[in-house]
Formats: sequence, C-alpha cells, structure tokens
Amino acid sequence: MKKVERYAKKYAKEYAKERVEENRIKTLTQNVKVLMKNTSFTMEQAFDSLEISETDRTIISEQLEV
Repeated sequence: MKKVERYAKKYAKEYAKERVEENRIKTLTQNVKVLMKNTSFTMEQAFDSLEISETDRTIISEQLEV
C-alpha cells in the first residue's frame, strides 16, 4: 500500500504544479491584454512594463495569437 500512496502523492504534487503554472500564464496573458487595451501599448511594451521573462513572452505571444 505504501507504493500506491507514494505514487498518489507524487502524482498530486505534479498535477498541482501544472495547474499553478497554467494559472500563472493565464493571469499574465490577461494582464498583457488589459494593459494593451487600456494604454494602447504594443505587446512588447506590455511585456516590458510587466517585466515578463523571455520564456513567458514566447508562451504568452502564442496564446494571444490564438
């Protein structure tokens, strides 16, 4: 039974990390959208203002194109 419990805990932690990351990116994407709308900033200006990392910029750019 211990192996099953360890697996379940590991799975739960990994699942939680994934959800947190998804929510973080979703929030950043929304922040960029609102900033662009309210200030007429370009996407790059919004990224700079929010100090978004290069890695996150790539992900958010892809999401905003959809």
